[in-house]
Parts: sequence; structure tokens; C-alpha cells
Amino acid sequence: MVILTGGYSWKEGEHPEIKTFVADVHSKGIPVAAICGATVYLEKHGFIDHSDPEQVVNKNGFIAADERSALEFAREIFLVLKAHPDEVVEEWYSCFKKSDSQ
Repeated sequence: MVILTGGYSWKEGEHPEIKTFVADVHSKGIPVAAICGATVYLEKHGFIDHSDPEQVVNKNGFIAADERSALEFAREIFLVLKAHPDEVVEEWYSCFKKSDSQ
């Protein structure tokens, strides 16, 4: 998996080497995950359509999350990578989500 972290620098340049890299790894079936500003870059270059109202979208080998969704972003990554059984990931998520809302 390739994880593109957020930040403002994604808006500052074209980064053609990253566009080529993302296209290459995606064509090999390697998932690509992006959060915050990195989603803007992927959308700008036609990799994703992040107009979906969901905070996290997992579609066509791409995980895209807005800046408010770090926990949900991590959950999707864990599920895609099969880091743990799905039930364990969901239990982990519920634990943090519950404590986050209190």
C-alpha cells in the first residue's frame, strides 16, 4: 500500500513524478490511500472523484479521506491490509470512536 499524507504542498505543484508513481503502483493492484490535501492531488489528476459526501471512500483501489477522518482512514487501511481480523479492527475502531465522542 502507498499512503499519501495530507498537507498544503499538494496544491503548490504538479509533482509529475508522483502522478507517474501512483499510476504505476495502482496498475499493479497496489492500493493507494490519501488523506486531506493528498486527496485534492489525486482528484486533480483524475485518480479519484472525491465529490462523495462520505468522509472516507474506499473505491477502485483508492482510499480517500477528508481531514476530519483520521480514525476512519486508519480503519480502512487496516481492513484493506488485513492487519487483523475484521472483527478486531471494528472493535478497535469502536473503542476509539466511543472515547473520541465523549
